Amino acid sequence: MVALILPVLLCFVAVTAASVAYDACSEENCWGTGWLQEAVVLSSRISAMDAADAEATARAAVAGPLTEHITPDTFSTYSVPISSGVTFSLILVLLLVAVHEYRVAGGAKPLLADHQRGNSLLFQCANLYSWFIPFVVLSLLIPVSLDFAIDMGQSATASGLFLSVASVFAVLGVVVSKRIVPEDNWDQRWARKVFLACNAMATAVLVVNAYILLAAAQSSLNARAAVFWVSSFLFGTVNFMVGLCALSRSVMWNLITPQREKTFWMIMTQCSRNCGLLLGPVLFAIVSYLVKEGLEVSPVCMMGWSMIAAAIMILSGLVLASLAFPSQIPNRKAEEEPPEAMKKAEAEVSAEAQPEELTAEAREAIVWHMIRYSFERPMCVAAIEFATIMILEVSYAWRPEECGAALMVVAAVSLVLTATSTILLSRQWITPSIMFFGAALFGWLGVFLIFDWGARGTFGAITLLVADGIVYGSASVANGIAEGWASRATAPGTGYSNEIYRSRMLVGIYTSRFMAPIFARFLVDFGGRNVYAGLQLFLCSLGTISVYRTVTLVWRGKVT
Repeated sequence: MVALILPVLLCFVAVTAASVAYDACSEENCWGTGWLQEAVVLSSRISAMDAADAEATARAAVAGPLTEHITPDTFSTYSVPISSGVTFSLILVLLLVAVHEYRVAGGAKPLLADHQRGNSLLFQCANLYSWFIPFVVLSLLIPVSLDFAIDMGQSATASGLFLSVASVFAVLGVVVSKRIVPEDNWDQRWARKVFLACNAMATAVLVVNAYILLAAAQSSLNARAAVFWVSSFLFGTVNFMVGLCALSRSVMWNLITPQREKTFWMIMTQCSRNCGLLLGPVLFAIVSYLVKEGLEVSPVCMMGWSMIAAAIMILSGLVLASLAFPSQIPNRKAEEEPPEAMKKAEAEVSAEAQPEELTAEAREAIVWHMIRYSFERPMCVAAIEFATIMILEVSYAWRPEECGAALMVVAAVSLVLTATSTILLSRQWITPSIMFFGAALFGWLGVFLIFDWGARGTFGAITLLVADGIVYGSASVANGIAEGWASRATAPGTGYSNEIYRSRMLVGIYTSRFMAPIFARFLVDFGGRNVYAGLQLFLCSLGTISVYRTVTLVWRGKVT
């Protein structure tokens, strides 16, 4: 009975109190209170408008003419949290790798490694996969990077900085790696441990970065702006780990791979990189579909989930390297020196000198030409990766998933060109020097299609993709030959040793990848497509000159 009466009494009291309050607050009795309330509400609204105006002013100060209409208000605030099952799965795989490495440290052979020959197909595949992963990660993050930066209160230029500043950390990693894993005092077991430990730490930092981004997805704009730089630092830490292990892996590959096979495997490395760019957008589309489930999701949330996908890719490379990288390098002198009859046959077919057969001066010149080329070529292709996405998204209103598909088209064209060149070289239908210079010249001509000659609409976007495919593909073909030639021209104990070439080559790649996204997106935002095309023409001209000087050394067999 009490349970029935008590709610009735409470309702009666509430209605009575409301009636009394209304009667007491008549127009003559509550004039002062109403006026104060209206003043407080008006003041809060004015403050909110002032804050919005301040944010708009700050946004206008950093936004260029092309992106000034895109603001954080245009994006959804919906966020999807990371399930604990994903994190526990990553931890479980890391623990299994740790158990395997504990066995190897006790003297056991890695399960899939070949200690008899060293240069096994599985080792080469593991090395190719290690080159494949960074480009998958890059193409996972590029499609959402512009929306992510703007949603964090940053500019289009800052979106390029977010991914490119990591290259500075990678350069530091390469510098530190030269002291930790020196080539002149090579320890295969130690180099292998460094490679695996760095990848494990990179995986962990990516997961932490993803959790931070998802926690900040619904924060205030000022908080997100601060988190943007924290996330940039953490992503830079990941790339520091990548740079730390990249040199050790490159030196390991150079010690294991025979001279006569290096050009072929370096061209295959370009195919692997292109496959990374080809698969990355597919993975981004899959992640986007699984996360969004038909809803609009915050770009900050999508960046966090893209980093989870990147962590999974790095972890898969860690597993393969743990199984396939040998803990000791066999003596392969007999394997390194081909029979004289084979060398003579190769010389007759190629009809040109090989890099290792040139004079010391010519070999040194080739190495330094290719070091300069390692600054020019990566800047050209990195600018394509970042500028194309921005032009398509802003100028042609493509969605991030569609921009990722465009990147796939560029990578597919590049893969076809690289595969075709590999077939031509393997069948010896064309000499490497002609292929090298021809690819550089073809890429230089393709730049002219990047310029906007008055085309509009769909045709303008298609022309851009065709040009990017030509330039990117030609650069991939040329770079495969460049790295193969430089590796063959190096000589131990000299000023152009493999360690010197590899370290400076990696510095060139990471430095160029730091500068290119920033300059490319800044020029597109403030200058438009044609100004960006002018940058590409300048870079491709420099690269073509370096290639011409290199092939001239091979044609003449001496320093020019």
